[in-house]
Amino acid sequence: MQLRFYITTILAVLANSAFLSAAMAAPSLSEENYIAANPSNQLAYASVTPHPDMQAARVIASTFFAADDYHNSQLMYQSICQRPEATAEDFRGLGESHFRQKSYGRAAQCFNRAIQIDPKADAARLRLVEAYLAAKDRTQAKQACAMALTCVSDSYSRNQLETLQKVLAQPDLQTLLSGSSSGRTYAARGPQG
Repeated sequence: MQLRFYITTILAVLANSAFLSAAMAAPSLSEENYIAANPSNQLAYASVTPHPDMQAARVIASTFFAADDYHNSQLMYQSICQRPEATAEDFRGLGESHFRQKSYGRAAQCFNRAIQIDPKADAARLRLVEAYLAAKDRTQAKQACAMALTCVSDSYSRNQLETLQKVLAQPDLQTLLSGSSSGRTYAARGPQG
């Protein structure tokens, strides 16, 4: 039922937009070659090219994201974020798409850009910390978390950041296992110390 809604939404946007013919003539791959290579994914090809209608492009990007098609969502958000009128929410959407594809460094860059555009973007601040943590960059995660806690106003984001700050205050598991903090390895100490 939900998939039908997404497909209907995309088809409505495509049918009412002037970019359909330009999208089908994308230079990277001819329509015939694309259809031969991907017969069941023709719509995705038509909708990942740049769009003059930003709102239609946002609908398509968020529809791809909601359908767990993070690759096409990322492509759409990239084309949106190349436009001068791109918003912090557009960069956050691009960051979310990268994050879901486990490209945490790129996700962090996008969340940082969202914060630059809108310093009050609490959700982007939270996701920035999570992206650094997922990328195993504890130093950046701690700094981003401390900075975010000074300015977030959303209670959910604040609670999540406080929890992340507690997690980041704990010693790194790799450090504990290697024994570099005490000079002895975990294996030498055993579980009781």
